[in-house]
Amino acid sequence: PAAQFLPMAARHGLIARLDCVVVEKLLDHLSRGAAALPVMALNISAHTIADPAATRRILCLLDARKHLAGRLVFEMTEFGALQEWTLAQRFSGEVRRRGARFALDNFGLLQESLMLVNALRPHYIKLSSGYSRELARNADCRFLVASIVKIARALDIGIFAQAVEDEALVPLLLELEFSGYQG
Repeated sequence: PAAQFLPMAARHGLIARLDCVVVEKLLDHLSRGAAALPVMALNISAHTIADPAATRRILCLLDARKHLAGRLVFEMTEFGALQEWTLAQRFSGEVRRRGARFALDNFGLLQESLMLVNALRPHYIKLSSGYSRELARNADCRFLVASIVKIARALDIGIFAQAVEDEALVPLLLELEFSGYQG
C-alpha cells in the first residue's frame, strides 16, 4: 500500500523520481490501449513540481505523447498547491497547454482555498473526506458545501465528494449538484 512506501520514498528524497516513473508507466499503459477508462487521474507531489528536472521530464513525456495528454488529470493536494503556489500555477498551466488537466485533491476550506481555486482554475476539486462524513447530519456543513459547489459551478469547475461509503448520501450529493463521488 502507498501508505507504507510513500513515507520511505519521501524520507529518501525519491518522490519526484517516483512521480516521473508513474507518469511514464501510465502513458505506456495508455499507449498500448490497455486502459478502458477515457480519463485517468494521478497524484503529483509538491516535491515534484519544486524539482525542475522532474517537471521537465513530465512535460517532455507529455510532449512525446501529445495524443494521450488529454486523457490525464494531474491531481495535487490543496496543501501541496498552497506550499508551492507559484510553481503549482506554472505546472497547471504547462500541463494544460499540452492538453492534460489539473485538479485539486483534499480540498478543505483554508483561508487561501478559494484564492487557490481562482488562481489555478482546476478541472475539478475533490472535497476533503470530512465533509462527506458530516454532510447528512450537519446543516452548517451542508450550507458550507452548497456554497462551495455554487462557487465551483460558477467557475466551470467540477466538484467531487470523497469517502462516500453510504448509499444514503448519494441523493443528497445529487441534490447539491456534485459532479461525482468516490469512496
